[in-house]
Amino acid sequence: MTLRQQIEAAGITTEQLDSLVHDAASRIASRVNNEGLSEQLILLDQAGFSDEEIADELGFDLK
Repeated sequence: MTLRQQIEAAGITTEQLDSLVHDAASRIASRVNNEGLSEQLILLDQAGFSDEEIADELGFDLK
């Protein structure tokens, strides 16, 4: 039986995994931030942020 099957059989809910998922995302963010600007921009692109959204958040206009 796989881990997923065991979790489902035990009646574990998605809410019970929320904290663990948050911890995993935080670890990824920390690693990416330590890698530098290039990796940060790759992650933001993969997460669906547009260049315009990034520039707006940083407070400048794209040229």
